Amino acid sequence: MDTRPHNPDRTVRPRRRGFTLMEAAMVTVIVGVGTVGTLQLMAAGSVSSRDAVRLTTAVNLAKNIHELTMPLPVRDKVSFDHWGTEDGESTVGAYDDLDDFDGREFSPPLDARRQPITSLDGWKQTITVDNLDPDRLTLVVPKGTSRAYRLTVSVSRNGQGVLDQSWVVFNTGKQ
Repeated sequence: MDTRPHNPDRTVRPRRRGFTLMEAAMVTVIVGVGTVGTLQLMAAGSVSSRDAVRLTTAVNLAKNIHELTMPLPVRDKVSFDHWGTEDGESTVGAYDDLDDFDGREFSPPLDARRQPITSLDGWKQTITVDNLDPDRLTLVVPKGTSRAYRLTVSVSRNGQGVLDQSWVVFNTGKQ
């Protein structure tokens, strides 16, 4: 019960139960900062996802060349002294040894069955075959002079390098 004396001249203002302008402004700032942070996080996630897809595609294209060349001999048995493609090897389907792939570029890229992957526009596989000193595998020697070979597949998309992958192969037969 209200024990204050009643004053009829006094205007009674009802108590408001809402937000003040300052409180509303603070809520707006806090929600805005949270929204901007969330949007930046989503943008970073999208960029990371796009980069992961590009790298996965590049790794698979390099693996295609590795699978394609794995069963091939290092050098041609008929013309052992010749480096590169021999007569009659004008298409990738006719390449029968590793040195045939030296300096070749495939765009659209190839799958492991030597078929072009036409759905990958802008992608390119570039293959380099180097001879290495078998005792010092970091030293490149003239082509056709040793039994150690390094195959490097450079995968690019729209002219920008995405991946370089290399592996070493040894010719265990007679040189």
